[in-house]
Amino acid sequence: MAGPQTAWDAIRARIPLTPPWSIDELLAWVAEDTGRVVDLQPWAESANVDRARTHCGVVAGYADRWVIRFDGRRSRTSRLQTIGHEIGHILAGHGAGEGRSLIDASTAQLTYGLNLDGLRYVLGRSSYSDAAEAEAEFIGSKLASYTVGDLGHAGAHGRLRTTFQ
Repeated sequence: MAGPQTAWDAIRARIPLTPPWSIDELLAWVAEDTGRVVDLQPWAESANVDRARTHCGVVAGYADRWVIRFDGRRSRTSRLQTIGHEIGHILAGHGAGEGRSLIDASTAQLTYGLNLDGLRYVLGRSSYSDAAEAEAEFIGSKLASYTVGDLGHAGAHGRLRTTFQ
């Protein structure tokens, strides 16, 4: 890996959106760029999910979609950072290898509530020190800093709102 800034520069050059953008606009572009729909799914409320383990996000790769899991109870900033981080993994190609699994797909904590049929891999944080995590963290921070509004808010309204913040 060349480094987080180099990876970000290459990704930013591909994004046709003008900041600030809404999360919906970003997700639509990621779907167009990768050919896979992005489905945001907050962690299910369940006794089976360890909240200490799920503060980090996870991205599950299927043939036709990405599923990003995140803690929906966290602040707007934290949610956008986590989603951006997982999108960073997608855009940087960290899970591109067929069948690659950085986390065992049978791990109940991270796959709870996911349809395991057709699941190709699950990417989740196993370390804070590897190069892929540093790269995704940098990309996620950049994406989050360009994102206005919150989940489900249209771009035009989010951009208008930033005028008054």
